[in-house]
This record gives sequence, C-alpha cells and structure tokens, in this order.
Amino acid sequence: MPVEAVSAFSRRHACGDLTARDFQAILAQLEKDRTHWDLVEVTSEVLSRAEGLVRRTSLRTLDAIHVASVLTIEQAAGLRFAFITADAVQRGAAADLSLDLVWLE
Repeated sequence: MPVEAVSAFSRRHACGDLTARDFQAILAQLEKDRTHWDLVEVTSEVLSRAEGLVRRTSLRTLDAIHVASVLTIEQAAGLRFAFITADAVQRGAAADLSLDLVWLE
C-alpha cells in the first residue's frame, strides 16, 4: 500500500478524525484501487528537480519528490494531472508552480 496515503489516514485515525470502521474501509478501498495504479520509479531527473524545489521552496524531501514527479510526468506526457494533497506546504508549492491542485481538508 502506498506509504504516504496510509500515513495520512493513520494520522487522521489516531487523532480521532476517523472511526476505526471508516479507517478500515478506507484501507480496504485503497488496496482494491491499487490494482489500477501504475507506480513510477523515481529517476535522476525527478531527484534533480526535487533538489531544485528544496532549494527555492519550503518543501521537505518527500514532498519535493512528489511535486517533482508530477512536473516531470506532465512534461513527458504533454498532459496536465491533478495534484491532490492535504499538506499546506505542498499546497503552496503546487499553487506557485501552477499545478492543477485538488486541496483536501
């Protein structure tokens, strides 16, 4: 299961925002949906772009890799993708970079 999603939902469950039942339902849905995902390997291009983001933004390492991945994939595909986050720092960086942002509260 993707670590970042599980981590976010685990935090929500731990602080009481999600009931045990809802938390288990979300994990089950993530597992089911995962069969439709293509996980992309991190490349040197993504890491280089992430390093540049860390130098000029307040993004942390993993957040910079997320943003750099979207930018790299968009450039390679010539398409725009939704960048979904509930992280305020990612939100700011995504907005500054004109990504198609979906903000989760």
